[in-house]
Amino acid sequence: MDIIHDARSRNIDAHVERAKEFAEKNPDYAINKAGNAIESVLCAYLNLHDVDIPKKSSLGDLIKFSNDCKDVQQIPKLILIHMHSVREYRNISSHGYQTDWEAADAVPAIGAMKQILKWFNTLPQKEVDKELGLDVWTKAMGHGNEFRKFGRLEAAAKEFEKAEMAVKGSDVNNAALARIRALEVILDANGGRAVLPLTEKALESAITLRGALGFHITNIHAYALEQVGERAKAKTHLRNAIKWIENEENLEYLLPEVADGICHLVSMHTNQEEKNEAEQYLTQLKNLEVQFGYPLNITFKRLQSEIRIEGGPEEPTELLPCLERIESMMQIAISLNSEYLKALSSEWDYLAQSSRGIGEQKLIKQGRDAYAILEELGMKTEAAFGYNNLAFDMILLEDYNQATNLLATAWEYASQLDNPNLSAYIALNKGRIFSRKGNSKQAERQFKIAEQLIEKYGDQNEQNIFNSDIKDELSTIASE
Repeated sequence: MDIIHDARSRNIDAHVERAKEFAEKNPDYAINKAGNAIESVLCAYLNLHDVDIPKKSSLGDLIKFSNDCKDVQQIPKLILIHMHSVREYRNISSHGYQTDWEAADAVPAIGAMKQILKWFNTLPQKEVDKELGLDVWTKAMGHGNEFRKFGRLEAAAKEFEKAEMAVKGSDVNNAALARIRALEVILDANGGRAVLPLTEKALESAITLRGALGFHITNIHAYALEQVGERAKAKTHLRNAIKWIENEENLEYLLPEVADGICHLVSMHTNQEEKNEAEQYLTQLKNLEVQFGYPLNITFKRLQSEIRIEGGPEEPTELLPCLERIESMMQIAISLNSEYLKALSSEWDYLAQSSRGIGEQKLIKQGRDAYAILEELGMKTEAAFGYNNLAFDMILLEDYNQATNLLATAWEYASQLDNPNLSAYIALNKGRIFSRKGNSKQAERQFKIAEQLIEKYGDQNEQNIFNSDIKDELSTIASE
């Protein structure tokens, strides 16, 4: 089984698990997850036939494309009927045609999902082509980096896996580097839940490799853990792994990745009780910057870390120094011609300036453009978080149509990635819109989804915030 199909299969399992878990207590949400499972099945089915997946396709579009595609074995008629059944149920749910769902209402959709999975699990697995040699590794790594630059993440992952296979058994370090690159893009394309078992396996080799490679593998694993709500575990792993680079002589070939890992550690330690530790990591980053002659990508991470320590872009201790640093970050991004770093700098500028109050439309457009770039690069998690932030600003501006559209995109990505923590935040904002528009039934429905998700997947602080916000919103509804 190739690495993409492996990740897709795990993504399917996560959606199915969530659909079954919520079938009784929240059938509305369970039907949505059944739809996500079928979308993932169709994407995996296309991957088995080496067919590129259309961008921004609805479930109906994917069904039609998969069935009409000449390069794909035709889907059996009965399975198509089951797929359309799930699609119809999800349309009823997502468009709010029904609000009073009972457990029995979800039974047909869940049953259809099970039949589709039964068919999918009988399909033959694709074998990975193996060409050997360092030349193959070099060529495949180059192709992978090009695909990644244009947001074709699954195509990039296939090339990185090809590179890994080319030197596996003969060159441990280059094989590990190719594997890391594949895991990076799969994390962006399919989310933490899909990649976590793969990063856990990679972590075994990280402990053996240690050094910069081992530290970077652990950092990818930490990002995956954070996406599934395991923040404490992510922090522990990365704190232990940073010791591996203390006496590492060969850092230069993975210097940006090492800097990103240290910056990640800073962001994990920005609460008041741990700021001394964050400062120590920042000092480590500054030492690297000096040691290697102030490379721009390291300076970017140092500036990012300084802003994090001083309250982050949303709540800076002092706004002017924060904006000056962000301007420096943007100049670096332009010098490096990095679309990702440009988008990140632009996002932070939007967050910092809007921290003074609701931003002007020009500022909000800046944030929207930044998140659109992240979306184009295939970074669904970051784009979804961003669109949810923008939607909250639009709610405050009482522009509910724009807020609804932004949340629809954010919800789609959070659902595809099976990120229940992020889905809870989006559902909370959806509830706010319905509450302000006087639709109490739909508002209560969204608050229920948010409450159930954060209760299971959020930490105690998040649960307290959600409970307070939902209580305030419900009391507003009751008083009207």
